[in-house]
Amino acid sequence: MSLIPVTPTLGSLFVQSWQIYRAHLFPLLGLTLVLLVPALLLSLSGVDQGESVVFFLLMRLLEAGATLGLLSLLFTGVFPTGKILRRLGSRAVLRPLHVGILQYLLTILGFYGLMAPTPLNVVLVTLWLSSFVFLTIAQPVCVIEELRGLPALVRSFQLTRNRLKRAFGVVVVAMILQLLLFIVLLQLFLPEINFSALLQTDPMAADGEDLVKLLGSAETQAALRWTQYLTALIFYPYASILTVLLYFDLARDDAVCSQDRLQALAVHHFEIPAEYFEDPEKEAEGTTDKVTIREVGTEDKQ
Repeated sequence: MSLIPVTPTLGSLFVQSWQIYRAHLFPLLGLTLVLLVPALLLSLSGVDQGESVVFFLLMRLLEAGATLGLLSLLFTGVFPTGKILRRLGSRAVLRPLHVGILQYLLTILGFYGLMAPTPLNVVLVTLWLSSFVFLTIAQPVCVIEELRGLPALVRSFQLTRNRLKRAFGVVVVAMILQLLLFIVLLQLFLPEINFSALLQTDPMAADGEDLVKLLGSAETQAALRWTQYLTALIFYPYASILTVLLYFDLARDDAVCSQDRLQALAVHHFEIPAEYFEDPEKEAEGTTDKVTIREVGTEDKQ
């Protein structure tokens, strides 16, 4: 049994993430939409500072939810959005929420670092930027290895440090894909903005002043908000699946990723009946989606 191909490449992680995302699109979108609603409501009410914190934390919970979803997919072939939301609505949410708060504090550290004197600002900004790579799998670590807070961050650092090239490649390519999607969606809301010309515009020139006014208008701010949330709705489920597969790639040889360990976790979180383990090819009743993680891995090996 393997969650990913035996000898995965950088590209195979993105391909397999796409296959899982496409096969379970609506459950993933449903989970993401429910988690986005509180932050969107805060944004619409004008609570901008609180909205950014809530948005960040909820997207970390999405990564935890995607990890739970892949555990279920492994043994049942079903992505149980309702059960995942119930788990995230219970005391079980405290562990990933704790990790998410620590991740957010590092983000705040980076912003303050931009205003700090040299060389302190260099140190703080470096820590902030490196956290995007070294802590990218903190939520899967939290769920699978049941670590809370700082130990989860340390474990994520250890795994990504050992295979830094792989982790760095996944994070950078994912960020580029997210940026491209954001630009495409923003262009739909603001077709009057020429992004190629934007990069060549001098803010002090007359054209630059007009552009600053345009970007500061209420209509533009609304377009930016909706673009942000549409990007999150479309891309973050995919990125979360990618993050989980990256974790399994980096931790593949550890005992925490053994079949017995994952089976015990699946039973703990979802109370999966014993017949799923007696007959691993059994499909869940009432589902028409037959693509499981195991099957995707097999396809990739071929």
